Amino acid sequence: MKYLFLLFLFVLYSKTVMACPMFQPLTEDEMNQAQSVFFGEAIDYEISTPPEPAKITFYVKKMISGREIEGDITVNWIHGTFGEPEDLASFKQEYGELTKVGILFPEKFPEKCEMYQAENGLGESLGEREFCSSSFIGSGKSEYPWVLNRHCSGPYMFAE
Repeated sequence: MKYLFLLFLFVLYSKTVMACPMFQPLTEDEMNQAQSVFFGEAIDYEISTPPEPAKITFYVKKMISGREIEGDITVNWIHGTFGEPEDLASFKQEYGELTKVGILFPEKFPEKCEMYQAENGLGESLGEREFCSSSFIGSGKSEYPWVLNRHCSGPYMFAE
């Protein structure tokens, strides 16, 4: 009985760490926030080491909505929660030869930024820093647009 009680306490107080307890696809409202949507063929794929984003270059074949894009566009993509394809062939196998893509541009990335005074553990000033947050993965501080993607969801990339 003593061991059963200890087991009960262990189960009661133990916590499993789960980054994403369950997958939730992007909602229609979230997908409507894409600033450009197109059909494209992935022509280059550069995997990265987190926290750096992977880079995907698409040849835009057809615009659907938003800001017009002609030719090639390179985009950032962080999708490490559920694993990233290892190479371009794997990417095309998962997302198709032709992919519908929704992106967010850095200059209009939907994030809220605030300035704060940073200090080290000794209370010494480290100067002014900026903290930015968004419901989407990415940052307005990037050189490249971002594939629209939310934590614990799939990206706005669908095989066509």
